[in-house]
Amino acid sequence: MDVTQIIGELRKELERIDKLILALDSLQTGKRRGRPPKLLQQLRQEAEAKAAPKKRAKKAVKKSPKKKA
Repeated sequence: MDVTQIIGELRKELERIDKLILALDSLQTGKRRGRPPKLLQQLRQEAEAKAAPKKRAKKAVKKSPKKKA
């Protein structure tokens, strides 16, 4: 593996870690006022998108009528 390629990958990883640290720091500061940072909004939207099919399935099961034996 080329040394320049390794350095490039390490820089990408460092950038990703820096973003995560900033996100965690912003969560730790306690109560904030105003709009959440864009990174947090994106993370929440991704989490909601992943959970959406499960929520719909649970609601469908709850709405279906129970059969009597």
